[in-house]
This record gives sequence, C-alpha cells and structure tokens, in this order.
Amino acid sequence: MSNITFKTSGVEVSENTFESPYISYGINEVRISSVDYLESAQNTPGIRFNFETLEVYPQLDNSPKTTNHVYYLKTEINNKIFIERVILMANALGIRQELDSLGEENLSMKDYVSGLNDIFAGKEARIKFKGKEVAGKEGKNNWFKAELSMDKRFIESIDVPLEQSKLTFDENNKYDVDKLEKLDTNSPVTNETSSSSGLY
Repeated sequence: MSNITFKTSGVEVSENTFESPYISYGINEVRISSVDYLESAQNTPGIRFNFETLEVYPQLDNSPKTTNHVYYLKTEINNKIFIERVILMANALGIRQELDSLGEENLSMKDYVSGLNDIFAGKEARIKFKGKEVAGKEGKNNWFKAELSMDKRFIESIDVPLEQSKLTFDENNKYDVDKLEKLDTNSPVTNETSSSSGLY
C-alpha cells in the first residue's frame, strides 16, 4: 500500500462524450451521398436514398453523420408515393428536367436507380426528417431513426436563408415524431441521435 499516490497536480482527464454516427430527427442540412437499389428479405424491390451531414465530427474520425430512407415498391400505391416524393425532391433541387428525361427512357429498375444516383448524388438540401421510434433488441433501449418526413413540404434548397425557411418541425406532433405505444412504463426510451440536434 506504500506505493499508492494521490497526486492530482498536472493530471488532466478528458470528458469521454458519446457522439452518435446517425443523423437526428428534425431539420438538417445534408448531402445526398448516393441512391442505390436493394431488395427486402421478401424480394421486394426498393430504392434507397442515403444522406450525410455537411458537417464532419472529430469524435467520428472527421466523418459525417448518416441516415437513409428506403422506398419499397411493392404496390401501385407505393410506386405513386415514390413518384410524388422524388418529384418534390427534384423540384427543390432544380433537377426536374433531368428526372423527367430519365423517366422517359425504357430502363430496367436497376438502370433507373443508377440514373437517379447520377442526378441526385452530391446534391445538398435542407431536409425535414421525422423520428421513428424503433424497439430495442436484447434488452437494449428503444431508439429513434431519422427518416424522410411524409409532409408535402419536407425539402428545400440549401440556398434558402434560414429566416425564410418554410420547413417546420414539432416534436410533440405524432407525424413528426412517431413513437411506439408504451406497454411498459418502466421500459427506458432513449434517442440515440440526441447528441446532434437539427437546425430547429
């Protein structure tokens, strides 16, 4: 025990804070990093938009935060919803003509998605992401995934000044934050993305 020392002078301890690698729900300025094709476990074709923050984070090895949104095209209604959403995105980003031209081509779905990637990847926008609560597995806490809002007004050009932005977000609105029904009031719920708030 004689070797124990309690000297604290000159000893610095850094605060080890957790930084989630995922984009939080809310309104965020992001880049569309890519658009790709995928299939569900039931072989339903889907189109995935991948997003990353414009900011990079030292705690994440100077990498951006990310999230994605998948449109599964199982029915005609799913396809109609996708068309409406991708049109809104193209209008906001000023690439409607390119999108319309792509749709006129007789392409397979995989080739169409490749074309979407060509015109959308790298584009920056201000986007409203809703929060969707996901049940935790194996005793872990519930968490929230950021997905594209289903509002008609969910995206705008990043060139729009913040004070003129028409995007709104209300954490108490069930359509902005989709929470699971509470079956056990003793079960904790956390927001894994809470370390990064949106612009509002």
